[in-house]
Amino acid sequence: MTLNNIIITLFILLVIQIETINSFTFNPRYILRFLDNLPADSPPLQIHCKSGDDDLGVQTLKTSDVYHFSFHATADTLFFCGFHWGSKSSTFDVFSNKSEYCNIVDFQDEYCNYVMDPDGFYFSTGPDPKSSDFKFIGPWH
Repeated sequence: MTLNNIIITLFILLVIQIETINSFTFNPRYILRFLDNLPADSPPLQIHCKSGDDDLGVQTLKTSDVYHFSFHATADTLFFCGFHWGSKSSTFDVFSNKSEYCNIVDFQDEYCNYVMDPDGFYFSTGPDPKSSDFKFIGPWH
């Protein structure tokens, strides 16, 4: 083998190794979902989510609408959202490594589900949570 063939072979092996490493989920994807479970005859729900890098803009939901976004998390990733419903509002971290609810737990994709209800906010994880899986996390202000 010539030196050029050895270099090309090593380069190909390096690319294969990088692809193999990337196929493992060391940088998991987080899917955050928000369900409007407010009364149909009430004002629309507005959600405004941001991170240090991204402003996702204001999303307006009607009853039963779902808003979702996803991202790849690092130890420093933080997303917070402001929720406005008529005269009520609340702002809190929806993803943070320090969050009690949605945070980095392992190296696989994770679903963080939030439900906005007339009495406040509920949270559950998983791709298809049941109603009984949701935990009350706080009231409107």
